[in-house]
Amino acid sequence: MRLLLPKPVYLLLLLMLTAVVQLVAETLVVDPPNFQVISPPRATDPAQGVCSGDTIEFAITAPEAGTVYSWNFGDDSPIRFGTTIKHAYNQPGVDLDAKPFTVSVRATANNVDSDPFERTVYVRQTPEISFADEDTDQNFQICVPDSVTATDTTFTIVNTTAPEYLAVVDGYLVDWGNGGAVERKSPADFPLESPTYSEFGSYTIRITSTSSDPNRCPATFEQVFNYTQNPKAHFTLDKQPEGTPQSCTPVIVSVGDSSSGAGLTYEWEVLDQGNIGGWEIVYGGLDQDTLGVRFEIPGQFQIQLIVSNGCGRDTTEQSFIVGWPSVQLPAEIQACGDTTIVYNQSSGVQIDPNFGNTVSYEWFVNGNLVSTEEAPSINFPNPGTYTVSARVTNECGNSDQPQAPQPQRVTIFAIPGRPVIANPNVSSCEGGVITVRPTGGGPGYVVFDSPNNTTTPVAPPGLVLTIPAPANSTTYYVRSINQIGCLSDEYAELNITVTPPIQNVIEPDNSGNVCSGQGSFFILGNSDSGYTYLWQVSTSSDSTGFSAAPGTNIEQDYQVTNLSRRSWFRRVVTSGDCELPSNVVEINVQESPRTPAVQGGRDVQVCLDSVAVVQVLPEPGLIYRWYDVATGGTPRGEGTSFEVRGEGSSVIYVEAVNSAGCPSQRIPVNVTVTNAEANAGDDITVIQGRIAELRGSGAGTNGTYLWEPAEGLNNPAIRNPIARPQETTTYVLTITTELGCVDTDTVTVTVIPAIKAPNAFSPNRDGVNEVWEIENISNYPDARVEVFNRWGNLIFSSTGYGIPWDGTYKGSELPVATYYYIIYLNSSERPISGNVTIIR
Repeated sequence: MRLLLPKPVYLLLLLMLTAVVQLVAETLVVDPPNFQVISPPRATDPAQGVCSGDTIEFAITAPEAGTVYSWNFGDDSPIRFGTTIKHAYNQPGVDLDAKPFTVSVRATANNVDSDPFERTVYVRQTPEISFADEDTDQNFQICVPDSVTATDTTFTIVNTTAPEYLAVVDGYLVDWGNGGAVERKSPADFPLESPTYSEFGSYTIRITSTSSDPNRCPATFEQVFNYTQNPKAHFTLDKQPEGTPQSCTPVIVSVGDSSSGAGLTYEWEVLDQGNIGGWEIVYGGLDQDTLGVRFEIPGQFQIQLIVSNGCGRDTTEQSFIVGWPSVQLPAEIQACGDTTIVYNQSSGVQIDPNFGNTVSYEWFVNGNLVSTEEAPSINFPNPGTYTVSARVTNECGNSDQPQAPQPQRVTIFAIPGRPVIANPNVSSCEGGVITVRPTGGGPGYVVFDSPNNTTTPVAPPGLVLTIPAPANSTTYYVRSINQIGCLSDEYAELNITVTPPIQNVIEPDNSGNVCSGQGSFFILGNSDSGYTYLWQVSTSSDSTGFSAAPGTNIEQDYQVTNLSRRSWFRRVVTSGDCELPSNVVEINVQESPRTPAVQGGRDVQVCLDSVAVVQVLPEPGLIYRWYDVATGGTPRGEGTSFEVRGEGSSVIYVEAVNSAGCPSQRIPVNVTVTNAEANAGDDITVIQGRIAELRGSGAGTNGTYLWEPAEGLNNPAIRNPIARPQETTTYVLTITTELGCVDTDTVTVTVIPAIKAPNAFSPNRDGVNEVWEIENISNYPDARVEVFNRWGNLIFSSTGYGIPWDGTYKGSELPVATYYYIIYLNSSERPISGNVTIIR
């Protein structure tokens, strides 16, 4: 089928088809770019890598013009553009293995993006270290007032690194930023005091961690320490006409900064009344330390400066006038009588024409124009109050703009009249005081030592004149004086006659120091005929509180007795109408020390022929003296202790003496001699093997006993030990009383051998054992021997055993049998019993 189209439609379709074919033919393909890691090369080495924070530089190998290269670093950082790019990875941590990051770059040309080209870089983790100023308010900044110069100062750094990072840090390299050598420190060195900083400035402190593991990346802490002054704003103004010849406008105002403080920033502001404008900056700037401003319109302006640094901020400002002239009159003037004042620079007038070329002057008194001169002389003939003002005009305006200057006040007083003295002839003592009450003239009066008034007054002015008496008779001159110091033209004479001087000097006859309540001394004074005396004393001071001294107080000299406190003495001498107190003598009363205390009390016992030490309880600064009399005498010893011998009871005395030589009251110490008497008891006889009780005495309740020899005693250190000697022994008893007195005594214990009674004998006439022999019975001459048969019948009895028993009873032989005996050695020993057998 053939479709017929109108010619315009056909042409349109043909054009559209041609465009599509052309577009397809011109489609571009952009090749992926290639790039390299410029530095450091180890960034692409997985065994090395770079440390967190290290900068890696990437660059397109062959960049093409018109192509945009976009970089993705694989760490969520923003996409960046360029042919050469630097990037640092932030990877805090303690792992030693390097972490891979894929870096990709795309090329974009004619709005067509290439495929990405990728490379891998490796980043090792770095521990995070942190430090702080120990003074948290200071925070690595020390500020001092602007008036204070730099002095040596330090601060202390504390380690605030987290524990997980501290575990992998072995030490630190510390650079204090002061030009000194880098210091090696260990974690144990913190808190760490800085070196001394002696100059203001900003110091960059760098602390780098170190590790014994070579694969551990170092971390760096950086902090600026500021040592500076508080800011103090200050500047100077210099106002100059812009051109030549000069004119009141325009002018250039140059600002010279003279602020103090380090690291200042500046904020200038130009202010004008009424916002009239008309100024521009010609050099410098509102944020710089120099500024020049051109002013074209007259007016009153103000420049404000704010300076600031890390220590704070400060503001200052200055006002000035552009164009208009200014005038400043002197302060208020007060004068007496007809007065003419010249108004010029010497009298305090300050006129500034402000660079004006045409200047005129107007002077007014009480509002009336009196002169058009630059420096007029104005007369004020009559007493009264006047107001003086001035106006200066140039081509920009006059000094009343923006407001009239402060006028001057002139007060003219009348000259006072001549004074009158009712009694112009007076007498006085040297060093005395003359009181004069003038009248007339006034309102006040003043006295001079010459008829002219060019010398210094001899006394303060007033309604009543109190005049110190001159050294010699003379004439003084009194004038009237008003409230502003104007003097009368005429004076009144005052004739003064002076009595010859009195001599009055006293001194003590000792050093001026006495002990409280002890002794007496004299205060001596000079003498002269015609004098009368009165001695006075004060216990308050050397100038107040004086009253008549006790006792005889009208003699030339004065005797002081029993003084108990610090006192001041003087003597008042009277000669005619003149009276003169002497110099003051100070008498210092030294307090006597307290009565000493004796250790253990004041009753001392000493053993006969022995030595005892008496000891005081010492106090600092005192010495102690020992006497054998209650008063006076010569010391027998000095010190805190004194030895007494046991030669007889006595009394000794001790006193304390202070550094001023003042003694205390003496106290008695009673010395009693005691003697120890040992008693070992009566001699004792004891049968061998038996015990004996020794009976000692004499040591008293708290004394001690010692028996020697100790062998055979149950306790040699008690009063009544038990003795069991094997042979006759003499015991020595030594007693020691509670006071330490010692004595000895002896006791003898005689040991008698024990009897030995055989248990059988054979009276069979064979010549052997014919009788009952009792061994050692002869030692007991009073022994009683009794023998009984088994029925208890007494068959033998003997007192003393001189004839042994032969086994008979009343001359008849007894049968073989066992018999029983009782032997009574003496009345103190218990009987000995046993049995004996007769054998045939």
